[in-house]
Amino acid sequence: GTKEDGVTPSANLIMTDVQVLAELCMGDDPGMDNIEKCLAADGGYAYDNAFTDGSVLENTAMAALALNRIGEKEKAEAALAMMEGTQLSSGAFPQASIPELKTGEKDTVFRDWPSVGPCATFILAVNRTNPLQGK
Repeated sequence: GTKEDGVTPSANLIMTDVQVLAELCMGDDPGMDNIEKCLAADGGYAYDNAFTDGSVLENTAMAALALNRIGEKEKAEAALAMMEGTQLSSGAFPQASIPELKTGEKDTVFRDWPSVGPCATFILAVNRTNPLQGK
């Protein structure tokens, strides 16, 4: 991410997906060192460490999959249980666990609207299937 000027890098911003994708793509366990800084107040994982008052459900499922891969099974199960608590009556999952989740990136907002991303990643995480390594 960048600061308000849209150019200057924000060195303090920790992105959840960057943390988990390093693990899922390369098995880079040190990439998970900062994942707890992205833990949201509701037990899922936020978009980044700047706004942790709610979870981005796709990130939460990806984090659960990565946490399982590094042996953090209880944390992974807690993240999936948190997601189950947000599941809509239609069976879909929303983008975010709160009505409007802002992020540390300019103009990026996730909402509590149904979304295919969290549904797909939840299925992958429950089945412990890493699509980025074909395992």
